[in-house]
Amino acid sequence: MISKRAQELLNEIEAGALDPSTDLPTILRKCVALGGLSESRDLSNWASRELMGYDDDHELPPYRVVGPFPVQLDAMSGSNLVTGQSVQLANIDEPMREVLGMAVPFAQPIAQIAEILDNARQSGEDFVRLTPPGAGELVSLLNYRILEDDRRKYGAIIDQHGATRRIDRIYWTASTSALVSILDRVRTMVVQLVSEVRLEAASNGEVDTAALVARATDVVINGNRNKVVVNVLDHGSKAATSIRGNASVDSAPADSSAKRFSYWLISFPGAIVAIGIIVAWLHHWWHL
Repeated sequence: MISKRAQELLNEIEAGALDPSTDLPTILRKCVALGGLSESRDLSNWASRELMGYDDDHELPPYRVVGPFPVQLDAMSGSNLVTGQSVQLANIDEPMREVLGMAVPFAQPIAQIAEILDNARQSGEDFVRLTPPGAGELVSLLNYRILEDDRRKYGAIIDQHGATRRIDRIYWTASTSALVSILDRVRTMVVQLVSEVRLEAASNGEVDTAALVARATDVVINGNRNKVVVNVLDHGSKAATSIRGNASVDSAPADSSAKRFSYWLISFPGAIVAIGIIVAWLHHWWHL
């Protein structure tokens, strides 16, 4: 049976989640409160991570990893400013290609994702620019290689006047619909959570609030649609529940693409080989 206070929170959470004008942080804070009231650490932790962002110790849920997105660069060629020039990944060597071509993790607090989306809309844009891991180091290496090519071509005068070309930044161009999908997924999960609690309460009326919320959280947040077995004790004491499911063994995580990219950057001679491929492509693009 759902307690009165839990029922009030469920009603408030549902009303907020169904109202597009109610911001997600407000709804998620009430989910944290419901988790504390029902002693559901899983619910409280999930809502807290959505509010505060995911750190390196917690795996991002799949809905927060989106993409891959197109790669573009801004640069100067002589006195000409070039913005939004598309970068063809086929012209980039590994492991740089893997990093730039990977799906993008969004670990920011949910309020920050919403703000990024709002800022893009207010600017009349349907995309946002995202900086890949190691982009600063990559730009520095590219500009170094361009400068070396200019020195070979024009001699020492380049040291006085600077390189003929300069890359300012490399970035992903992410559609705003990717951010919308994250926000919409979280809002929908909250509605599903409330619905699951009520469905379980209707079919297991003697189960207490803690067990109902624990079951709903396991189904909606953890994705475990396991059967809840309810045992009503003969002497009339509170029902006990057990959740049947498969145990899993965590394996040691492999190096991420971003980490492998960092290792690759440290090996400077090896990096120059791959950088040369990009510079050759840039030569072709700039018609030099």
